Amino acid sequence: MRYSRVYPIKMPKPSVCVIGAGISGLAAIKECKNVGLDPVCYELNSDLVVVAVVVIVVVVAVAVIVIVVVIVVVVVVVVLVVVVVVVVVVVVVVVVVVVVDVKVTAAVLVIVVVVVVVVVVVVVVVVVVVVVVV
Repeated sequence: MRYSRVYPIKMPKPSVCVIGAGISGLAAIKECKNVGLDPVCYELNSDLVVVAVVVIVVVVAVAVIVIVVVIVVVVVVVVLVVVVVVVVVVVVVVVVVVVVDVKVTAAVLVIVVVVVVVVVVVVVVVVVVVVVVV
C-alpha cells in the first residue's frame, strides 16, 4: 500500500527565522540557504550596522583623500608652471635685449609673451589631462 502525505492547504517552504545578525547571524543565513531553507526574518543588531557604517565611512574618507590629493597636485603643477613661465619670459627678454641686441619695442614684447603663454597653456593642459587620467 502506498503512503503519501496529504496537505489540506499548500504548505509554504520550510523556513528559519534568524534572530540576531552580526557575524553569527550572517553565517546562520548562509547555512539556511545552503540547506535550501529561506531565512524569513532578519533582526539586525548593532554588529551589522556598525560594519555597514564603518565601510561607508572608509569609502567616503578614501574618496575625499583622493580628491584632495588630485586637487593639491593640480594646484602645485599650475603654480610650478606659472613660475616657469615667469622665469622663461624674463630669460627670453634678457636674451633678446642683451645677446641679440634687438630694440625692445612693444611688438617684440607682445610676440615673446604670447609665444611663451601659448606654450605654457599647452603644457598645463597636457599635465592636467595626464594627472586626471592617471
